[in-house]
Amino acid sequence: MVDSYTRECLALEVDTSLPSRRVTRALAEIMDRRGAPVAIRSDNALNASCFFKEEHTNRINRANAI
Repeated sequence: MVDSYTRECLALEVDTSLPSRRVTRALAEIMDRRGAPVAIRSDNALNASCFFKEEHTNRINRANAI
Protein backbone atom coordinates (compact mmCIF):
# COMPACT_ATOMS: atom_id res chain seq x y z
CA MET A 1 0.00 0.00 0.00
CA VAL A 2 1.30 3.41 -0.97
CA ASP A 3 0.48 6.86 0.35
CA SER A 4 -0.49 8.72 -2.84
CA TYR A 5 0.65 12.08 -1.47
CA THR A 6 4.08 11.17 -0.08
CA ARG A 7 4.60 8.06 -2.25
CA GLU A 8 5.69 6.28 0.94
CA CYS A 9 5.27 2.52 0.99
CA LEU A 10 3.09 1.85 4.03
CA ALA A 11 2.84 -1.93 3.64
CA LEU A 12 4.13 -4.58 1.30
CA GLU A 13 2.40 -7.96 1.03
CA VAL A 14 3.80 -10.48 -1.44
CA ASP A 15 2.00 -13.65 -2.49
CA THR A 16 0.37 -15.26 -5.51
CA SER A 17 -3.06 -14.34 -4.14
CA LEU A 18 -4.19 -11.65 -1.69
CA PRO A 19 -7.67 -12.27 -0.29
CA SER A 20 -9.61 -9.18 0.75
CA ARG A 21 -9.39 -10.16 4.44
CA ARG A 22 -5.60 -10.13 4.26
CA VAL A 23 -5.56 -6.74 2.54
CA THR A 24 -8.01 -5.42 5.14
CA ARG A 25 -5.78 -6.70 7.94
CA ALA A 26 -2.82 -4.84 6.43
CA LEU A 27 -4.94 -1.71 6.11
CA ALA A 28 -6.05 -2.05 9.76
CA GLU A 29 -2.41 -2.26 10.87
CA ILE A 30 -1.62 0.93 8.96
CA MET A 31 -4.65 2.64 10.49
CA ASP A 32 -3.49 1.62 13.97
CA ARG A 33 -0.09 3.21 13.34
CA ARG A 34 -1.06 6.29 11.32
CA GLY A 35 -4.79 6.85 11.80
CA ALA A 36 -7.61 6.54 9.30
CA PRO A 37 -7.01 7.73 5.73
CA VAL A 38 -9.18 10.43 4.19
CA ALA A 39 -9.78 8.22 1.15
CA ILE A 40 -8.95 4.75 -0.09
CA ARG A 41 -8.25 4.08 -3.76
CA SER A 42 -7.95 0.63 -5.26
CA ASP A 43 -6.85 -0.14 -8.80
CA ASN A 44 -8.18 -3.67 -8.43
CA ALA A 45 -11.73 -5.02 -8.39
CA LEU A 46 -14.71 -2.82 -7.58
CA ASN A 47 -15.93 -5.25 -4.90
CA ALA A 48 -12.60 -4.92 -3.06
CA SER A 49 -13.01 -1.14 -2.98
CA CYS A 50 -16.51 -1.49 -1.54
CA PHE A 51 -15.26 -3.97 1.06
CA PHE A 52 -12.45 -1.61 2.11
CA LYS A 53 -14.82 1.35 2.38
CA GLU A 54 -17.26 -0.65 4.49
CA GLU A 55 -14.48 -1.88 6.80
CA HIS A 56 -13.05 1.65 7.01
CA THR A 57 -16.45 3.07 7.98
CA ASN A 58 -17.02 0.35 10.58
CA ARG A 59 -13.58 0.95 12.09
CA ILE A 60 -14.16 4.71 12.35
CA ASN A 61 -17.56 4.13 13.96
CA ARG A 62 -16.01 1.75 16.52
CA ALA A 63 -13.23 4.25 17.28
CA ASN A 64 -15.72 7.08 17.77
CA ALA A 65 -17.87 4.95 20.08
CA ILE A 66 -15.07 4.55 22.60
